[in-house]
Amino acid sequence: MTVAILLGSTSLYRELEHRTVFPILSRPIRRWEYLLGKYFGTLVTVTAFVAVDASVILATLAVESGQSLSRVLAVAIALLAALAVVLWRSPGRRVYVFAPWAIVSALAMWVAAQPAFEERQLVAASAVLSLCEVGIVAAFATLCSAFTSPFLTATFTVMVFVIGRSADTLAHIPPRAFGERVAQGGRALSHVVPNLHLYVPARELLLGHVADHPVWPYVGGSAAYAACYATVLLVLAAVVFRHRDFA
Repeated sequence: MTVAILLGSTSLYRELEHRTVFPILSRPIRRWEYLLGKYFGTLVTVTAFVAVDASVILATLAVESGQSLSRVLAVAIALLAALAVVLWRSPGRRVYVFAPWAIVSALAMWVAAQPAFEERQLVAASAVLSLCEVGIVAAFATLCSAFTSPFLTATFTVMVFVIGRSADTLAHIPPRAFGERVAQGGRALSHVVPNLHLYVPARELLLGHVADHPVWPYVGGSAAYAACYATVLLVLAAVVFRHRDFA
C-alpha cells in the first residue's frame, strides 16, 4: 500500500516537473492513455511485490507441510537462475521481466505447497484481495495527482485508506452514544468512500470455514467491486487531466 501511494503521488508530478511529459504527449498518445499507463505501471509494480511475498510464504508452507527442504530449495534456485539468465541475455528488457517472473514463482510455490491446502488458499485469496485494495487506492492517488501536489495527493490517499478501512464502523455508529446526526453522517460517508474493509476479511472466511460465504465467490465479488470503483475514479482522473493546463 505504501508503494502504491508513493508511486501514485510522485510519478506524474516528476514527469511534469522535469518536463518529460511534453515529448511523450506530443506523440499520438491521448492524455487518458498516458494516465492509464501510469496507473497500470503502479499495479504491475505492486503485483511483483505481492507475488514475491506470496512466493516466500508459500515456500515456507511447503516445508512446514512436509515437502522436502531440498526440493523447495531446488525450485527456488532454479527460479533465481532462470531470472539471472534472462536478465543477462536481455539487459534492455529487464523492466519487463521481473513481474512475470514473480508471478511464475508464486505459481511454482503454490504447486509445491499442495499439502497445505487450506493455508495456501488463505495466502492466494489474501494476495488477490490485497491487489484489489491497491487497485482502488492507486486509482484514487491517480485522480488526486491529476490536479494537485504530491504531498496533498499522499495525504488525501492515506485519509481515504484509513476511512475506507473503517467504512463498516462508520455505517454502524450507535446514535445513542454519538447522536443521530453523527450516525447519519457516518452512514452517508460509508456509502461515498470505498469499503476497504472487504479486503481484510476474517481468517475463517479465507480458510473456507464459513458455510454461507465460499472463498472464491467472495473474492470475485470483491474484485468486481474494486474494478467498478477504480474505473469510476480513473474516468474522473482522465476528465480532470484532460482539462489541466501545463503552462
